[in-house]
Amino acid sequence: MSHRWRLISVALIATVLMTGCMTTGLYETARTAPPGRFQGGGALTPVHITVTDNGVAGGFLPLPELFAKIGLGPGFDIGARWAFGPGMALNAKAQFLKGPLDGAIYLSGSFYGFFGGGVGFGTYSLSPRLILSSEKRGGFPFAINGGISYIGAIAGGDGSTASGGTLAAVAGAGLPFRLGGTRSARIMPELAISFPIFSTFEYGGEGISYGGIEGFYTSFGISFGHVGPDRR
Repeated sequence: MSHRWRLISVALIATVLMTGCMTTGLYETARTAPPGRFQGGGALTPVHITVTDNGVAGGFLPLPELFAKIGLGPGFDIGARWAFGPGMALNAKAQFLKGPLDGAIYLSGSFYGFFGGGVGFGTYSLSPRLILSSEKRGGFPFAINGGISYIGAIAGGDGSTASGGTLAAVAGAGLPFRLGGTRSARIMPELAISFPIFSTFEYGGEGISYGGIEGFYTSFGISFGHVGPDRR
């Protein structure tokens, strides 16, 4: 890969990873919303660090998000996340394990972008995760997740387009503190990490791809939301 192409692809991938709608933190436990009940809240992810073979880059950028969900049945809910941009993320969670240890499968997808007047830019993602957590009263609260994530971008203008994407291994760890007499409020700080394992880039009909973990991206943030009374 030429040095020029490498710089272009790294710049595109870094743009994708640092886009507010693509924060890797889930701020989720394995518990689902009860059937017919809404849950909602927000999150801030202010700390971002990218480490590559070219060095370390990072900064403080309090990327905000709002989220809401509704339970559709026992152990199943759907939700949405909005990162204050033209687009939205949708998700679904199915809980398969209940007790002192909760477990769930989580799937999310998103698209954010703007197209008009012959120019445009968009980012999209798809990420399945496994979540294990515990929110038992009197116990130590934790929530860990792991899976993969594909994040892509496409841009166009003046009759030409460029696109690229990254497949990454992702993981996170948080502390879901339940508050109030009914424990219906939850504050959750979370540390998330992403290891890119395969990337592609195409411009003007010419494409490149490369694999191998050459660095990682990590973020830290906190969420606050209303999750309903703890009935366990």
